Amino acid sequence: MKRHSIVARFKNGSVAKGTTFDFSPFKTFFNVETESGEDVEVEIEKLKALFFVKHSSDGRNKRPGYKNMRDLGGKKIKVHFLDGETVMGYSMEYCPDFQGLFVTPVDPDGNNERIFVTTSAIDKITFL
Repeated sequence: MKRHSIVARFKNGSVAKGTTFDFSPFKTFFNVETESGEDVEVEIEKLKALFFVKHSSDGRNKRPGYKNMRDLGGKKIKVHFLDGETVMGYSMEYCPDFQGLFVTPVDPDGNNERIFVTTSAIDKITFL
């Protein structure tokens, strides 16, 4: 199975970096092999968001430029998290009854390939 590089950001502010091969938005948990080699079971309900990244460094110091915004299928949205952070991207489907949604970032130069945002970490979503 293909391993995906991820950065898991939790509602309590903690972060886990590593890889996963068994994430599914329809499960209640998935496994992460951390950068130190530890296997950790992650409960999706405890997540703020799961960032599928190109490189293991999360690029938090890089601010999105949005100069080369790509136009992707789906609805363009801005996700406002409960902690004040925001992300912009495209999503094919948003249903508040689901445990989360996938967002494809608009910045092609950023480190994030896609983001799974948990519904319980969202303050609001703005459709752009």
